[in-house]
Amino acid sequence: MTKHRKPGHTIEVRSAVEEVRVAGDGKTIEGYAVVFGKPSCDMGFIEYIAPNCFRDSIAANDVRLLREHDAKLLLARTSSKTLTLSEDSHGLKFHATLPNSPIGADTAELLTRGDLSGMSFGFNPIQQAWSKEGNKAKRTITRASLAEVSIVSNPAYESSTVNLRSCPDELRSLLTRDLDDDADCDCDCSECLGGNCADCSNADCDDSNCIGCPEQSEARALTPEPEDVARYMRLQLALRS
Repeated sequence: MTKHRKPGHTIEVRSAVEEVRVAGDGKTIEGYAVVFGKPSCDMGFIEYIAPNCFRDSIAANDVRLLREHDAKLLLARTSSKTLTLSEDSHGLKFHATLPNSPIGADTAELLTRGDLSGMSFGFNPIQQAWSKEGNKAKRTITRASLAEVSIVSNPAYESSTVNLRSCPDELRSLLTRDLDDDADCDCDCSECLGGNCADCSNADCDDSNCIGCPEQSEARALTPEPEDVARYMRLQLALRS
């Protein structure tokens, strides 16, 4: 069963235990950030990334190369042409020029020593298919928007964020990961199901994961902050004295 989902606020994170190579100049690195057709470890289901999954997004998005998914540790990006991404039969390949800075030199040294040992990538699923593989639910990502790729010290799937709400009802009994682990909101309005929490139409929505929810924003706007209440009380006491 294939489901389409508009890009929303939830970025899922996966890892690829692939070697990152440092060129002789100490500033150029390359490797694979994503491997196609390789089964994930057990995340409560088995996941595959299909070939050409990121074809559209690597042509349109300004994808960043980070260290440990930290936006402050920016190493390269596609908009400046310091990061190049391409897809082949094996996976999503990257080629980057590290900055002439302490973080660039430090990254090259840690890669050479093996302290940084793998890649990870952040993406937003757009099109996916759920099916059964043995006694497990199987999820195949066929189209996704790539946000960033990261050089990491511990490329572990176990820490991945996962969106499970797209799993069809008939396959949910095969999941061994609790749906409560879903990082997305639990609101069932059509806007949230489409990944657009900013246009949430559920007047009773109180889900803290519904980022940008206008219903909650309005409620918060009408609810005074504790410090405002305290300030008001002090003013009233002063006026009465």
